[in-house]
Amino acid sequence: MSRVYRTPITALRKRELQEHNKDTPHTPMDEWLFKYVNSFLEVNECTEFLDYGCGTSYLKKYLPQYKVHEYDPGYEEKSADPSPCSTVLCLNVLQYCEEKIYKQTLWHLQNVVKERGVICVGLGNKDGYLMKENSTFWTQWLSQFFTIHGKQLVTNALSAEPDYLLLEVSPIDFTVIPLAPFSLR
Repeated sequence: MSRVYRTPITALRKRELQEHNKDTPHTPMDEWLFKYVNSFLEVNECTEFLDYGCGTSYLKKYLPQYKVHEYDPGYEEKSADPSPCSTVLCLNVLQYCEEKIYKQTLWHLQNVVKERGVICVGLGNKDGYLMKENSTFWTQWLSQFFTIHGKQLVTNALSAEPDYLLLEVSPIDFTVIPLAPFSLR
């Protein structure tokens, strides 16, 4: 059984930020991301998905037409190890991982994506981010765990630098090629 090992400080910090922002209206960037996700789900004819790092259940509230499985180790009631799912959404999660555990988190994420996923990572030196990395860093690391089918850098109208890296991914195909039979004679 796979398990993400988050330190209590990481989970607590993320939960504090989410609780602080839970009544805040969505930003235009959030609205854009929700529309993008809904379009992705429609195009792929999804009826359900795993919200990996679901926090305060924004996606479940915004997309009630889908069956949403939720996982977030920062919330005891959502911390059970998730079953692999055909479609996994991991939105604004990875930048909150402590540096010493993000590889374990990526490994865990890789093990729950059966067919396809969307990963959105916050970029740069923003308050609250524990991983303050650029798109090159994240693309290199994520390409070790997933096949990347689409990549977008998303910039807020007020920013000069990209705010988010948005990737459409699938599991890396480690198909084993059978060897021809051989004899030791």
